[in-house]
Amino acid sequence: QGLCWALDFNVDPMAGLVCQFLNGRIHVLQEIFLRNSNTQEMCERFEQIAQPFADAYFELNRRPLPVTLYGDATGEARSTSSRTDYEIIRIFFRTRKQFELKLEIPPSNPPVRDRVNSVNAMLRNAAGDMRMSIHPDCRELITDLQEVTWKQGSANFDLDKNSDKLRTHLTDALGYMVWRVAPINVFTRIITLPN
Repeated sequence: QGLCWALDFNVDPMAGLVCQFLNGRIHVLQEIFLRNSNTQEMCERFEQIAQPFADAYFELNRRPLPVTLYGDATGEARSTSSRTDYEIIRIFFRTRKQFELKLEIPPSNPPVRDRVNSVNAMLRNAAGDMRMSIHPDCRELITDLQEVTWKQGSANFDLDKNSDKLRTHLTDALGYMVWRVAPINVFTRIITLPN
């Protein structure tokens, strides 16, 4: 089975998660939480973590390890250098033949509330089903899940990104992935017009 790589682009911290999505369940295997960093360093750290998976996958399948990257739609426009973040990633993995990289980047980001609700539904839905496991070494992600709150007085369901600058980045990365692989059902509001 291939790997999922969830990313949130920032300089401090730059945040990523290495996961697997198997049989409708997300398994968060490892977090990458880099202080004062850049996209190149994130790629190098991912390669270091993913190499044992690539070696084992090649032993069994004689082909490169599939890696699907999920991230912020604005990564095509935003940059931690002169190139966009996704350009840097594409260039880096062009020469890494042990990986078969696929980018799953939406044209625009989902509403924050829908992304948060999708993550919450994977953690535990209304029926009590838990479809996500998180390795206990993912301490920053676990702290995010315990401490991130809605911004006080926000009518737009914004997350509080000001109380602690280190918070929200790993849950944002997780949310981008969950929204692509297991989004909540989006309800359509039906408006009945008077005759």
